[in-house]
Amino acid sequence: MLQSLTTEQSNEATEEIDLVDSESIMKLIHLQDRVAFDAVNSIIPALSELASDVADRWQSGGRIIYVGAGTSGRLGVLDAAELPPTYSTDPERAVGVIAGGKESVFLSREGAEDKPEDAVNAVKQLDVCGKDSVIGISASFRTPFAIAGLQEAHSRGALTGYLVCNQPVNPMSWLDHLIVAETGSEAITGSTRMKAALAQKMMLTMFSTTVMVLSGKVFGNLMVDMKMTSAKLEERATQLVMSLGDVEYIDAKTALEKSFGNVKTAVVMLRKNIGLAEAEKELAACSGHLRKVLETLE
Repeated sequence: MLQSLTTEQSNEATEEIDLVDSESIMKLIHLQDRVAFDAVNSIIPALSELASDVADRWQSGGRIIYVGAGTSGRLGVLDAAELPPTYSTDPERAVGVIAGGKESVFLSREGAEDKPEDAVNAVKQLDVCGKDSVIGISASFRTPFAIAGLQEAHSRGALTGYLVCNQPVNPMSWLDHLIVAETGSEAITGSTRMKAALAQKMMLTMFSTTVMVLSGKVFGNLMVDMKMTSAKLEERATQLVMSLGDVEYIDAKTALEKSFGNVKTAVVMLRKNIGLAEAEKELAACSGHLRKVLETLE
């Protein structure tokens, strides 16, 4: 099966990559990377359907759980880790499950992908249920760890999606969403941390960002549900409130203090000249969508 995977084939364009200088090596790699962009572009319709389905479950309190091994698993962990500071999500609602456990994020444990029972146990420990969405990630599609995690999630009623870079030999009919971004052979044969991983990173970023936008965590193109966890983010939040609340710096800071650092609440308080409790109530009535709350002013 491994020999049949396009990601494992030799790339004719780079067969003499070891004979050229460093700039030429990078140009050859970059030309191959551009293939990943076209591959992702081709699957946007299918990926958007997955994001829409996941957003429905997310807004009902469900979780996003990524399952993968090696580079694919690390990318899932990364995407899950970046959602809380960017969109104020509960860390327990976006989880990355990687073969070999947390240690594999920092030190490769390639054999861990061949332990499907570990994925099954991880899904059981997370108590995955019908309102959750479990997303498998694999360059090859054949990764035992990822497939086992998805099968266990499916048996528990969870929505399942699989992001891969090879067409499955035997498509799994029980999957809710199969997304295949065919990136082809790598610049370095079999090194799927290259353009296959690049495609996966793009897919994950597009997917999770779309889910967050659909869930009301973005106003225009602004991150209005961010957390002020650093000096930089405090200033970013203040600038957001200044712009959306149409107030000066000191008034924006004051509103953020009163709203306990919640940008959307601070903006509603300022724009509608109401108190904290009423602003929170209006946002809750609109499922957290700031635009819907502000539409009543027009």
